[in-house]
Amino acid sequence: MREAIGSTFIFKIAIFFIFFFVAFLSIAINYSQAFRTKNDIINHIEQSEGINNTSRKKFLI
Repeated sequence: MREAIGSTFIFKIAIFFIFFFVAFLSIAINYSQAFRTKNDIINHIEQSEGINNTSRKKFLI
């Protein structure tokens, strides 16, 4: 009985770390996508030399 309780505890710890790792990866991916989008908008505004009709049509500002 003692070994069953010990292995259950280790199993719970492993599940916790897997959940923590998946949560960390999903937050990191979402954060990088937000910065990529921001950089695309800024690059387009710089290429069109400010906010004008071209940049408004592209990003619906």
